[in-house]
Amino acid sequence: MKTLKEFDKMLFSDPDVKAAYERLKPEYDLIGQLIRKRLNKGMTQSDVAKKMKTKQASVSRLESGDFNISLKRYAQYAEAVGSQLQIRLV
Repeated sequence: MKTLKEFDKMLFSDPDVKAAYERLKPEYDLIGQLIRKRLNKGMTQSDVAKKMKTKQASVSRLESGDFNISLKRYAQYAEAVGSQLQIRLV
């Protein structure tokens, strides 16, 4: 059985896999930041949903990264956890 580190090394040796990962990384970094902010505030998905005037399932979908979410929705989430969404091109 391979360790996670060995598996990652094998997986990322494929240029196509590495390119796909790099394309998705900014989105998953943003989702990770949102979840960390929510947890640091001691909030549940239901707490965030109430502030966003939506359902917990919507927050769950946003945090899963499985759906194409608008920037407006990300901004609403950020505001609900006491933050502000900022987007930069670098």
